[in-house]
Amino acid sequence: MHFPVLSEKDIAKSLVAKENSSESEALKIATQAEGNYNKAVHLLHQDSNDLIFEEWFINWIRTAFKAKGNAAIIQELVVWADTIAKSGRETQKQFLAYCLQFFRQALLLNYKSPELVFLEIKTPKFDLHNFAPFVHSENILAIEKELNDALYHIERNGNAKIILLDLSMKLTRFLHKKEKAV
Repeated sequence: MHFPVLSEKDIAKSLVAKENSSESEALKIATQAEGNYNKAVHLLHQDSNDLIFEEWFINWIRTAFKAKGNAAIIQELVVWADTIAKSGRETQKQFLAYCLQFFRQALLLNYKSPELVFLEIKTPKFDLHNFAPFVHSENILAIEKELNDALYHIERNGNAKIILLDLSMKLTRFLHKKEKAV
């Protein structure tokens, strides 16, 4: 049997009615849920992970920016990879999915589609508008591929510390790649 996906409007309406969600939060989650009501409910109740993931992500990005040409900073990436590797496999997989979403949101913002951006950053002194120009057509496919590869290897019980450190080294190169002028 084929069940069509639910509209964002229907999901948001149901979240407000059944889950006591605010309208703005319901709309944000409905967008992320991609037509899946169960996923929307899960996202609604998973908000606490997002704060931790946001902290890990921003720490990772800031360290990756500093690491280019600075071997001393590599130790910070090793510590970051070790921290994430100590969390469970499911948490690691959820974090990598969060990273994919974060990069997608930055790309949408960079290419002037703010109406599609639903990510709300809670970390002070981090502005998605300032980060967005570093995510562009020259690096997004490589970033997405490496994040998906890391997710694939973690799902298959690869050594998380090695996978995440390798991903970090590659991310350092990708973030410093310049977009070609058209």
